[in-house]
Amino acid sequence: GIFSRGIVTIENSTISGNTATAVGGGIHSDDGTLTITSSNIIDNQAFAAGGISNINYGNAGVMNIVDSTFSCNTADVDAGALFTEGGEVIISNSTFSNNSAVDKGGAIYLYTANEFSPRVTVNDGSLFDQNSATDGGAFYLETSDSIVFFNDSTASNNTSTASGGAFFNLGDLNIIRSNVIDNQTDTSGGAVLNANSLSVAASTFTGNSVTNVTTGTGGAIASTFGVNFIAGSVF
Repeated sequence: GIFSRGIVTIENSTISGNTATAVGGGIHSDDGTLTITSSNIIDNQAFAAGGISNINYGNAGVMNIVDSTFSCNTADVDAGALFTEGGEVIISNSTFSNNSAVDKGGAIYLYTANEFSPRVTVNDGSLFDQNSATDGGAFYLETSDSIVFFNDSTASNNTSTASGGAFFNLGDLNIIRSNVIDNQTDTSGGAVLNANSLSVAASTFTGNSVTNVTTGTGGAIASTFGVNFIAGSVF
């Protein structure tokens, strides 16, 4: 794969079939600024962060992902497609599909280190489809100051074997003008497991489910702790 530090731009390219024994099978970005445009990150594998590992302790660099596809990346523990520790990630009109992690965050895993909070913004018709993990089929927000804005996009057909079919939230999750449909988990939160702060506005949650008919809770959302705000949405 690629190790990057500083400013790196990747355009009209494919990064595939790479492996790492630690993190970042496709790309490991260390305290840099990374822009990925019209590219494919596919079939990469690592212990953690199968596709990309974004480490930004200085909180200065921004990762921009535009018109790109992350597919079939795998992690032995967390973050099938993308791991971000600190820093900001902006995803526009991109697809994350069929990525998987054995433990947390089939597509994206957010973590705070050295007091630098990670922030992920998803925009412009992005699609998260058929990603899988034990917790958080698409997204796992690990720490209370992890922030996700999921705007004008779709999370569909994501699965987890424990909780949070699409989103497992221990941070600040905001779903706005989006479709969260046909996601599934075994225990709690067919679409979302919330344990901190959740806001939903002008969004549609349909077809989400919990498969455990005896102890399962929250076909769409299971909130075990924290603050919930829901407005103008369909369930």
